[in-house]
Amino acid sequence: MRVVVVGAGISGTMTAYFLHRAGCEVTVVERESGAADATSFGNGGVIGCTQVEPWAQPGLPLKLLKWIGREDAPVLVRVGQIPHVMGWGRRFLARCNAADARDALAVNVRLTLYCLEQFAALREREKMTGEEYDLGLNGAYKLFFTPEAFAHAREFGKELAGLGAPVEALDSRAAAEREPALGPIGDHLSGVLAFPKEEIGDCRKFTRWMADRLQRAGVRFLYGTGVSRFRVESGRVRAVDTHKGPLDADAFVVAAASWTPGLLKDIGIRVPVIPVKGVSITVPATPWEGALQSAVIDYSRLFGLIRIGDRLRVSGSAEVTGHNTVPSPARCKALVDSVLEIFPQFAACMKAGPPLYWAGLRGNSPDGVPILGRTPVGNLFLNVGHGPEGWSTSCGGARLVAAAVTGERPEISMAGLEYSRFH
Repeated sequence: MRVVVVGAGISGTMTAYFLHRAGCEVTVVERESGAADATSFGNGGVIGCTQVEPWAQPGLPLKLLKWIGREDAPVLVRVGQIPHVMGWGRRFLARCNAADARDALAVNVRLTLYCLEQFAALREREKMTGEEYDLGLNGAYKLFFTPEAFAHAREFGKELAGLGAPVEALDSRAAAEREPALGPIGDHLSGVLAFPKEEIGDCRKFTRWMADRLQRAGVRFLYGTGVSRFRVESGRVRAVDTHKGPLDADAFVVAAASWTPGLLKDIGIRVPVIPVKGVSITVPATPWEGALQSAVIDYSRLFGLIRIGDRLRVSGSAEVTGHNTVPSPARCKALVDSVLEIFPQFAACMKAGPPLYWAGLRGNSPDGVPILGRTPVGNLFLNVGHGPEGWSTSCGGARLVAAAVTGERPEISMAGLEYSRFH
């Protein structure tokens, strides 16, 4: 079977990997000049259940209204974008209720746990040591600074544990024993949710390592190649037009994140995904004596501080601003200020050299769950909508999409993951 995959980020590259393992002849088409040069370039780096909670939650719509116009808001919807996201917004608002949030959480946990299994199996199969992408296995910690917030977190932790996610509620002393960098702020912490099985790694390094390996194995990567349209005849895609010429195949997978809706709207496939800009700042870790060795997420300030190899990465911010990928100085400053408020030692890292400021577009679905597998067009498949969970759900999601393409039975339930849930 010949398959064309559109997109060479983590989702597209891993889809190509599993299709190649299934015996398919695979061509990957990528508009950027290399693998993982867009959304997968500088993400937060955590793989696991710390971000499985969907954004569509009761109470969030009111918060979004309060945050309009605030450059330091954790989630900012630019007023000029509101007309462009109305359809998506209606679906999002409809899911901001407790029942739908619980359902989405369960789906995300199921997929994320499957993904962790797939990562472990892949490392063994490909004889990866983890050094290829700065793998860290020191877990992650969510921090809570008020008794009320921690009480709510404990209940949420019990819900996660009931779904099979490894999570523990710790007091500040127990957390500092595991992550000494939390010791100096122990008096301010009301409690911590620990995620001991979380993995940390450089998504871009991993993706490029996999892409290089696939190219050596015969998978064709066409970089710097934009897709203009899909040719559909009798309910099937016959070819995809690129500016370097058409490509025909037996099946097509679109893994183009937030660019997917624009690629497919002309053939009647309405993909409810919008671009949400996230920001990261990467600095050397060594100037901070006793620096963080894991990942911490501040629940109230909504940022992550992650140790990736010899670097520290701050990630956060969510901005609905179209396809603009320029890091906002104000939002970057707000992120750094939030980190310094808790970890003043981070200032030495910022001064050690020019920080790497980056912004990328997450492709978010309305319910906060990826969109995987079949579409109404017989041989067209999707691997999109991963949002902030893209690194976490990449390996498992790609395995499921490859199974859908080849007709293999999926290893976990596809309920709640398929395109049909929106139609």
